[in-house]
Amino acid sequence: MKKINVQSLPIKEVLKDLAEQLDTKIEAKCHEHILNIPKIYGEGYIRGMNFKSGIGVIEYCCQFKRDTQIHFSLSEVHPLKFLICGEGFINHQLETSQEKTQILKFQNVIVSSNETHGHVLEFKKNENVHLNSIEVNRDVFLKKYACEVESWEHPLKEIFNDIDANKVFFYHGNYSVSIANTIQEMNMESNSNFMRELKLESYALQLLIQQAEQLEDDLKADNDKTVLRKQEIENISNLISKIEQEIHFPHTVKSLSQHVGLNENKLQNGFKHLYNETVNNYIQKLRMQKAVELILNTDLSMQEITEKIGLSNASYFSKVFKKEYYISPNDFRKANLKHKE
Repeated sequence: MKKINVQSLPIKEVLKDLAEQLDTKIEAKCHEHILNIPKIYGEGYIRGMNFKSGIGVIEYCCQFKRDTQIHFSLSEVHPLKFLICGEGFINHQLETSQEKTQILKFQNVIVSSNETHGHVLEFKKNENVHLNSIEVNRDVFLKKYACEVESWEHPLKEIFNDIDANKVFFYHGNYSVSIANTIQEMNMESNSNFMRELKLESYALQLLIQQAEQLEDDLKADNDKTVLRKQEIENISNLISKIEQEIHFPHTVKSLSQHVGLNENKLQNGFKHLYNETVNNYIQKLRMQKAVELILNTDLSMQEITEKIGLSNASYFSKVFKKEYYISPNDFRKANLKHKE
């Protein structure tokens, strides 16, 4: 296990501490500082910058050859951290605790240590990690946003106002689709120095808002939750293959929502996001596509085809087919038989 001690702030000094213990130097591009990990220790980079608003960003895109712990230990209040893991996993640990929290792909953590106690980030060897950390110096942040935070009715209000770090705060969740999209845009940002700095700060602020919305949604009863998570979208994508393989089965929104562990509203929102269709409309289109395949490639009767695609009434099937393709299934078969002749 390689242990790296970080005893400095702001982010420029954080990266200098990391570079010193990895026997390398940092590269500066205006206010952004970049550490390329030496091949002897692994590969990838760690980069970041601070903004005048009290917000900072650090991006870890790296793989270490040995288990590696970064200990953030300094004799002042630590930033409020928003950790977002887009690839691989890391372990997070409060300096005063023996308990480790594994932050997996598509998960995020909002954490504040108390007093001047620090944090430990642990990277397992050969694990390809992409982690973004939004760091908020609450004292500086409130000098700009004190009025806005004061009028903010939200569970995070107390934590943002806790500039002396009197309390520990910890939240662990599966991050939303909106966060995934913002992170992707943020990490792909390739503008020149001036535009890049402005955009990175705007992305960081956007991520604060999106994580606050996610936390608020997580506190609701299951049936009232509406914020789509990235992992939920993955689960819905996987659900499609099940529907296709079981097109003969009369799936309902209720049965499908139970299968993926979502409430019906979130399942509908997921289908709207992915396919711009309701669940039932999407399944209906799959059924019609399967019907076309069976009409063209088999001698099954219309009643048999109706049952093969999960419907029971041949007249209803004919009505839906004609609405989709502007021709009845019988006429469609006849037209294609003539074409083959």
